Amino acid sequence: MNNPLWQDDYWLLLLQLYLKKPVGLKPVYSRDAVSLALSLHIEPKDIHDQMKKLRRRARPSLQRLWQLYGNRPRKLQNKCKLVKKLAGLGGGSLFYDGVELNETWEKNFEPVAPGTTITPMMLIIILDLYFCLSPLTMVPETPDIVELAQLMRVSADTICSIMDTFQYCDPYLRHKPQPDAVLLPACKKVWQQYSAIDSDELSQLASDLKQYFIS
Repeated sequence: MNNPLWQDDYWLLLLQLYLKKPVGLKPVYSRDAVSLALSLHIEPKDIHDQMKKLRRRARPSLQRLWQLYGNRPRKLQNKCKLVKKLAGLGGGSLFYDGVELNETWEKNFEPVAPGTTITPMMLIIILDLYFCLSPLTMVPETPDIVELAQLMRVSADTICSIMDTFQYCDPYLRHKPQPDAVLLPACKKVWQQYSAIDSDELSQLASDLKQYFIS
């Protein structure tokens, strides 16, 4: 991986993630994988690719890593604590000084406005469902909305309010409901970026992002 932020010591953090139950390759957007990606400022897809190499033990150094730590969870835990401390992860250190960070993907996991827990990645998932429903079925009682609300731990009314805001963004609708003023800028941005992409591509992305709430 050609990333200036990648350090060989990070293989230890990946191994710890890989060995976390259920043991194995974690989904790209699993909560733990995203958490590690955010702490390293390295995209989840890149983290996932590195974990594949770790699983294959693609080089002698990775084989040795497995030998040293694969069956020694306490030793691995202590080593990972040291790596995080030295790297200043979560400590606000100067570790990233002088390195240009591309935080575009990171903003997908941050609240879109103060006072809300809604993030752009949640809006992407809701947008995918939006295209599967008609305006008349964008109500709290619709099973698909109830199911998604339970998955994301928000109310069905919240999802419907977001769908109303997407309707406001939808140029093909003549009668538009009142949008949520707080969420409107973020909904507009997600609409502009994702409404025109292939429906299968959007559905696959939404499915991948749901792993954040499942795992």
